[in-house]
Amino acid sequence: MWAQMVELEQEVERRRRLGQESAARKALIASSYHPARPEVYDSLQDAALAPEFLAVAEYSVSPGADLKGLLQRLETVSEEKRIYRVPVFTAPFCQALLEELEHFEQSDMPKGRPNTMNNYGVLLHELGLDEPLMTPLRERFLQPLMALLYPDCGGGQLDSHRAFVVKYAPGQDLELGCHYDNAELTLNVALGKVFTGGALYFGGLFQAPAALTEPLEVEHVVGQGVLHRGGQLHGARPLGTGERWNLVVWLRASAVRNRLCPMCCHEPDLVDDEGFGDGFTREEPATVDVCALTELAWAQCGGGRQVRAPLPLAGGRNKTPTAYCTCWLKAVPASGSFSGQTCCLSSGLLEAESGMGRQRGSQGSRGGEGAAAQGGGFRGRPASADPAESSRQSPQYHSVPTPSVTGSWMRGPERSE
Repeated sequence: MWAQMVELEQEVERRRRLGQESAARKALIASSYHPARPEVYDSLQDAALAPEFLAVAEYSVSPGADLKGLLQRLETVSEEKRIYRVPVFTAPFCQALLEELEHFEQSDMPKGRPNTMNNYGVLLHELGLDEPLMTPLRERFLQPLMALLYPDCGGGQLDSHRAFVVKYAPGQDLELGCHYDNAELTLNVALGKVFTGGALYFGGLFQAPAALTEPLEVEHVVGQGVLHRGGQLHGARPLGTGERWNLVVWLRASAVRNRLCPMCCHEPDLVDDEGFGDGFTREEPATVDVCALTELAWAQCGGGRQVRAPLPLAGGRNKTPTAYCTCWLKAVPASGSFSGQTCCLSSGLLEAESGMGRQRGSQGSRGGEGAAAQGGGFRGRPASADPAESSRQSPQYHSVPTPSVTGSWMRGPERSE
């Protein structure tokens, strides 16, 4: 037990340093890295975007735009699950971005891990692609679109993001276990390359008792983006052949998460951080009625509670998100070693109350944010209340045996941070 407590303290300290270490990597990359495709770092141009995406964005800001009209301009993957798809980038831009990402991967520059479940990929803010590419993509194009698709999930109040590219290849990550995102909304764009397998699968919202039954499978189409709620359970089937690269953008609304942390499902206890942090702000909140948020928020609020949102600053802009919730640092393993594996560690999901023992093996750790829990020993229940974590009133999960494409079993949900 003593050894575990020492290990836990070391893990907490590692997490405290993540922001500083990421900032140091970004500074070194900015001063020493030589891009292969420097044009990728230019301000986002319409020429990089698919005509269908430009048309959708133009419609979204037009007078009289509504959901019905928007749905005529994109693909509805699942009306029930509110999952949509639309071409985002042109093929030439996908190719240029991939060439740049591969060049960076092969360089001797330090690399942070994309999230707590993927071992291979690139954090775009460290590479210097947030300001020229991802921020304008969110502000100019995604926010108007998401405001129509997901007004109840903060779609019209997106003020930060976390963007990263994940890579699947033989000998590296091959699949991704069932999980939900630390985001209000998510965009997942297939960049390439040539591959088979790796389809996305979706369940229900993570707090639903039957959330893992009858998953919906969605094949990747290069250049096209899948839009879904962060709390939607999803994962990736095993890669067959080739390499698969996907751009994932976690879209965050401080007006939503300032009231209810999606990780611990409580009012957040904030710690200042580098960059966007986890999308929280310290603004004194105004009271707005956003309790139509989702079925999940409805369950949390009992159907109409007033929740808090940040007050706008002068000029009508909210403070840039720069904080994270301390639940990221508050987790105790029920048993077993957890070195370098932080996906399940950080959750209120780890209350040692109902033995769940749901783990997913990962193929090693590469630094940055930890991997999904591996080996035996974690017990807990998934929380209920958002794109990523636990709540006191959420239904308990038990591993739901759903056959995957490969005949293996899909285990209970994890959370990706």
